[in-house]
Amino acid sequence: MEMDKSYRMMEMLRKRQSRLLNRIRALQNELSKITRMQKAYEQESCRLQTIAEITKAGIWDWDVVNQVFYHNSRWKEIFGYESHEQIVIPDDWSIYCHPAEKESLQRIQEEHLQGNTDFFKMDFRLKQRDHSYRWVRVCSRAFFYQHKQPVRWIGAIVDIHDSKMREKWTKERKSLLKDFVSAISDAGYIFDESGNCVENFSNRKERLPFCESREGDKTIFDIIPSAQAKQIYENISRVIATQTTGRFTLNINLPAVGRRTFIIRITPMDYQTGGKKTVAMILLDVTEQEKSRYMLQVAYEARRRSELLNEFLYEEHSVTEEKMVHASNMGLEFTGFLFCLVITIEVQNKDFLNHGGTYIDIQAIKDEIIDDLQGINGCTTWRNRNQIGVLCRITALDQPFVNSTMELAQYIKQRIGDHHEDLRVTIGVGEIHNGLAGFRESFQQALEANMASSCVEGNGEIIHYKDLGILQLFLDQGTRSRTAAFVRDTIGKLIKYDTDKGTDYLTTLEMILQSQSLKETANRLFLHHNTVVFRKHRIEAILGVSISHFETKLTLATAIKLYRLNLPK
Repeated sequence: MEMDKSYRMMEMLRKRQSRLLNRIRALQNELSKITRMQKAYEQESCRLQTIAEITKAGIWDWDVVNQVFYHNSRWKEIFGYESHEQIVIPDDWSIYCHPAEKESLQRIQEEHLQGNTDFFKMDFRLKQRDHSYRWVRVCSRAFFYQHKQPVRWIGAIVDIHDSKMREKWTKERKSLLKDFVSAISDAGYIFDESGNCVENFSNRKERLPFCESREGDKTIFDIIPSAQAKQIYENISRVIATQTTGRFTLNINLPAVGRRTFIIRITPMDYQTGGKKTVAMILLDVTEQEKSRYMLQVAYEARRRSELLNEFLYEEHSVTEEKMVHASNMGLEFTGFLFCLVITIEVQNKDFLNHGGTYIDIQAIKDEIIDDLQGINGCTTWRNRNQIGVLCRITALDQPFVNSTMELAQYIKQRIGDHHEDLRVTIGVGEIHNGLAGFRESFQQALEANMASSCVEGNGEIIHYKDLGILQLFLDQGTRSRTAAFVRDTIGKLIKYDTDKGTDYLTTLEMILQSQSLKETANRLFLHHNTVVFRKHRIEAILGVSISHFETKLTLATAIKLYRLNLPK
């Protein structure tokens, strides 16, 4: 009996011990699980804390039911408070919001608290302790119990003020850049280092068709003709690599516009897009300026050429080896065979002068003719007082003109007439000579031939010096000083009579001397024979001579020739 009782007691103790051991093991497992969970929580908390520190985010966890509010130290810092200072817990974020964003924040907050959105997220300006404002980004989530009552609100707040200011500065800078490009250039772009177009500021799309291309997936090769795009891309790469501004001039062929000249400036920018560095590029169309610059250069060269050639003509003593080298650099050569032309330009239609045409207009036309004739192979043109001089080098002339100076003069006259129909063009042609002395001699001959045009029968417009005949003697510089007295003594009375009485007896005398008979004279002047006979007798009476004698005829004809040369002063 006693043994059964002891056995039962021991069995009961054994079972209790077994249950106790199982309970201990269960507690040990539970404790181990809790330890693992606590360790995982600590690791997760450490991760979250590390993330918060890295992102500089303020973290908060608000138990709405128990009114317990947890936050890290960064949360207070974002509000402008020290860690030991007290702050009013914001159950309504709008009390800390800038008035400009207050209405939007209240609306977004209300929609979230009503369960209409998964997250409450917004960028706004947060009021600091010192009443200044800084941009922040809040991202949070409310947890709800029954009837959509919030019981917990967890979130993070990040100070984004610096990035917002950079964004604002970048936007303002791009706006200023756009205004700047619009003010001073015809087109502007922002490209990244791969040549992709980020922004397009085009100012004159009607003149620059390629400016219509928009940013996005366009590259520089899609915007600018490929022939020039490669060169521009190389400059973009160089600017990004050196971080220095690049400037260059480029000719771009544009459809329906033609060849245009641009000054291109490329400047590195201090912000990136898609992780790629960027540059600003502006294009300034300077085609018209280049044309003006070219015209000024041509005008300067023409003036310098004229000054040098006139100096060689009239100041022989000033010709030096240095000036000859300078002349050679300007394309002026005096070696080989050469000859000169002297061109006089007169306006046939006097209405041109009476309706706006001035001396300046005539000079402008002469300058245009000088520039045009300069394009003839082998010809050098310059201004010589009121005439245009042309130096022709035989070996450089085109083949049709090599053997005929008169054909070249005829070609020049026709070329001028094609552009200026109202001009009377007179060309004097000099003989072929050689060297600098030959240049002076041929020019003087061409000048004298031009001057004698009014004395040539039919008033020829192209006169060669060799065709002047006896006029060559009268045009000689040494003879001119005595011609005025000769003309005055021989036909001066007749000239005065015509001036006083309004008659034209000098022309009648000239026709009598040129004709075989008075009948022929009457026919040429469209007068009756008796009228011519009367005029002949009247002329003889005025001059006190008989026109029947050969010597008298020769003297009178010579005087008239000299008078027509306009030599008497």
